[in-house]
Order: sequence, then structure tokens, then C-alpha cells
Amino acid sequence: PTAAQAIVFGNIGRAELSFQGAGVEILGTDAGQFEIANAPVLDPLSGNGAITVFVRFAPTSMGQKAATLRITTDDPDEAVVDIGLVGRGVNEEINVVGGPLDFGIQDIALGATPSLSVTIRNQGTAPLRFLATGIYIDDLNGGFRITSSTVNSDLAPSQSRVVTIEFDPDTEGVKSASLLISSSDTD
Repeated sequence: PTAAQAIVFGNIGRAELSFQGAGVEILGTDAGQFEIANAPVLDPLSGNGAITVFVRFAPTSMGQKAATLRITTDDPDEAVVDIGLVGRGVNEEINVVGGPLDFGIQDIALGATPSLSVTIRNQGTAPLRFLATGIYIDDLNGGFRITSSTVNSDLAPSQSRVVTIEFDPDTEGVKSASLLISSSDTD
């Protein structure tokens, strides 16, 4: 869900207002895509008093969504106050093509192997962000390294990036490593 947005409902009159029915509710076709993040106290609202309702957008599907936050009181002039809610559901979807990478047998005296690569593609509808650790190699044995540059910048929808890796062991024996990708794709 998004960060909660504050909506302040105030009683600018002198008389106390009482909430009616549900008091505060979200209505409309896309009502399930929004949520009240706090449980506002619906005691009678004194003159010049206010309550704050926090609303989050928590889409379960992509596309434009709209609903209404309705506040119902016994106010004789404006018993029902409707506040429009809108949001757009997007998806961050990573796709990695090209692994596993097999560098074969490499003589430690000959230097690095030719680079092999994987391609990272954003198949979603929102920018794909690489988080704090981004793209890196978990290389406990030594010898594997990423040779491409700017691998941790965001990927726009439909954009891709090639990550090249080389293997340059300095000791004999079987070596293995994992390419780890920390991104904003939640699944």
C-alpha cells in the first residue's frame, strides 16, 4: 500500500456534530482498492473540533482506480461529505534471462575468461528500482566479478539491461557463485 494520506474533517460550527450510520466509509466500484489506515474516534465532534482520517491506496490490480470517502453526520446543511479518492495501480515485474552461466575450465595462469551475460528486463508498468544492495555476486570462492557498469540504476517499463560477468580464479578447484538481484518487484 501507499503511505497513508491525511484527510482532516473539521466542524467549523459551534454546535456538536454526531456521526450517523457508518460515520466514515469508503464507497464505490473500486472501494476495495483503498483502506482507512486508522480507526478514527467517532465520538461527537465539538464545535471547532476535527478528526483526521488516514487513507491508503492498496491496489490489487493495475489501472486507474476511483472511490469515495464518505463522512456522514447530523449536520443540517451538509449531512454527507464526499471526498474523491483516485490512484493508479502499477506493477514492477522483473524477468532475468541467460542463466545459469557455465564458464567451463579455466587455467588460473591465463587470466579471466570471456564474459558471459544475463539480461534483466522490466516487464511491469512502473519503474523497477534496485534496492540498497542492487545487483551483486555472492562469491565465497573468489574469482567471479561483474564487468558491466551502472547496473544499479532504475529500469523503466520495457527497458532491459545486460549484466556481464567474468571468471578469473586465483586458486584451483571447483568454484561457484550466485548473482543476486535486490529489486522493488514484490513477488
